[in-house]
Amino acid sequence: MARPSARATERCCDGAGALTPRSASIVPTNRSTPESGNPTPDPASRKHALKTALAVSGSFTGLVLIVMVLLVQRVITFQMALLMLVALLGLYIGLGVLYAVYRFIETLE
Repeated sequence: MARPSARATERCCDGAGALTPRSASIVPTNRSTPESGNPTPDPASRKHALKTALAVSGSFTGLVLIVMVLLVQRVITFQMALLMLVALLGLYIGLGVLYAVYRFIETLE
């Protein structure tokens, strides 16, 4: 097991010299928690989340429209368009799952 760095530990205040993890640097301090213990979303945070969701859905719709335009202009075949759409959907779902797991792990720390 790796030893913690000097920054991650500090001397305990009891004077015995025991090293304890520095928990203050791990826990975010800018989140307010109501009685239930769940962090309350900041209105600016909700606005940022809405902008992010709009950007992701807009980029997905734009890429689907590009594939459809290429299909209608007969630049690509139906099978190629279907393959592109399935791959695009897979990428967005896969990255969404990765982001959801990242956010979940962030709340555990």
